[in-house]
Amino acid sequence: MSRQARNKKRAQSHAINTAGVLLLAAAAALIVWSLLLRTGTLQLRYAELQNKMYEFQLSVASLNDKWLIFLIIELLFLAKSILPLPVSLMFVISGMVFPYSYAVLINAVGMLLLMTVKYLWGYRFGAGKFEKKLLSYRVVQTVFNKKYGKGLTLFLGRLIPWTPINKTSQLYGALKYPFDKYIYISIIALTPKLLIYSVIGRNVYDPFSTKFLAPLTAIFAISGISLLVLNRLFINTDEEASENKKITV
Repeated sequence: MSRQARNKKRAQSHAINTAGVLLLAAAAALIVWSLLLRTGTLQLRYAELQNKMYEFQLSVASLNDKWLIFLIIELLFLAKSILPLPVSLMFVISGMVFPYSYAVLINAVGMLLLMTVKYLWGYRFGAGKFEKKLLSYRVVQTVFNKKYGKGLTLFLGRLIPWTPINKTSQLYGALKYPFDKYIYISIIALTPKLLIYSVIGRNVYDPFSTKFLAPLTAIFAISGISLLVLNRLFINTDEEASENKKITV
C-alpha cells in the first residue's frame, strides 16, 4: 500500500474517531446544561417558555382524526423509501400526538415497513452506486467475510443516527442476507432509538426538562460509542489483513 493511501486511511479513521468523541462531548454538554437550568435566571426564562409550549401541547392534544394522523405517519415512513425524509421527524411527531406506548408501536410498524421495502428493493434490483462503491473496499469485504461481520456491522450501523437506513437496507437485500436475521438485528439495534425518540416527542413541549434532555443525551452517547467501536472494528480488520499479507509475502 502506498504512503498516500495509508495517510488517507489514517485521515479517514481520525475523522471518524473525532466525530465519535464530539458526540460524547455533546452528551456531556447536555448534562452540564441540565444542571445550569437549575439556576434562578434560567428557570425564570424557562417558565415563560413552558407556558407557550403548554398552549401548543393543548392544541395538539385537541386534534381530531387520530387515525388519519396515524395513516399519514405510516405513509411518511413509506415515502422515506424514495424521499430524503428524516426518520427522527416521524418518531417525534408520533410521540407528540399519541401516548408513549402507541407512539413506540406506530414507529416500530413504520420502521418495519421502510426496512422491508428497501431490503426487497435491493434483493430484487441489486445494490446501488453507493453500495457497490462501499463493497469495492477491501476492508469492507474482509469484515463482511468474517463469521459475524455482516451482522455486527448492521447492528452498530443501526445504532448510529446518520447511517443511511435506505442504503443499508438495500445493501443487505442485495447481499441476500437472510431476511429474518436482518429484521431481528435491525429491530434490536433500533429499539433504543425508537424508545428514546418517542420519549423526546412526548416531552417536546418541555424542551429544557430532564425528561427531554436525558434521552437526547443518551442518543449522543450511544451514537458516539457505536461509531468508535465500528471504526475500531474496521481498523483492526485492516491491520490484520495487512499483517497476513506480509506473512504470505
